[in-house]
Amino acid sequence: MIQVGDNKGVVTEISLRTTKLKTYDRREIIIPNSSLLKDRIINLTDGKKKQSHLWF
Repeated sequence: MIQVGDNKGVVTEISLRTTKLKTYDRREIIIPNSSLLKDRIINLTDGKKKQSHLWF
């Protein structure tokens, strides 16, 4: 989870020109990589690994 400007989300894709974030309300935000070089990026993850097991 990162915050770039007013946008918070999980990085889902990094390409040559853009980075895509998925927000909590399931919107996809496309941010130009040039903006990532200019804006402040905040890492909102706590650094602890989380794991879930699902049984079917």
